Amino acid sequence: MKTTSTFRFTLKVFVKTSVIIVFLQFVFVQHTTIVAQTLPELEISLWHNTKEPLELRKLKGKLVLLDFWGIWCGGCVANIPKLSKLRETFSKEELEIITIHTPFQSNGIEKFIKKYNYDLIVGVDKRDPNDKHTYYGLTTKSFKIKEFPSYVIIDKAGFIVKVFEETLPSEDQIREILNK
Repeated sequence: MKTTSTFRFTLKVFVKTSVIIVFLQFVFVQHTTIVAQTLPELEISLWHNTKEPLELRKLKGKLVLLDFWGIWCGGCVANIPKLSKLRETFSKEELEIITIHTPFQSNGIEKFIKKYNYDLIVGVDKRDPNDKHTYYGLTTKSFKIKEFPSYVIIDKAGFIVKVFEETLPSEDQIREILNK
């Protein structure tokens, strides 16, 4: 009798623990991916709102947020005020924000920048010469971006530490990475 009740208790604990583990894996693995890989370079055809082209290797020592977006993407455009708030919250010494516009419909980016007084750095991703019918440019492909918007956080050492699909990282998430 005692063995049966011990077995039932152990089974209940095991099942509850398994459910919690599966839930945590869904929440954290589905929405934020820890990547920890070295950086591909930015392959940009045209820069806006910067005096010179940016190179990620020259930004070591800063936290970098890459925003992969397009003016045709409603979710991307909706996050612009939040990105601007992050720019106001963190100094350029703490956080560099670089937006990477897809080559798709990129001919409208200059007009968009002027119309909305968009002041974040914009790099227009280079088209893949072997793939003329896609949203994905060379930088987007090298960072393995599959959704727009997507955000990549690169730590001060120059490693990709998190990728966020569709959800902009919060101030708290950025502070946590800054403080590591």
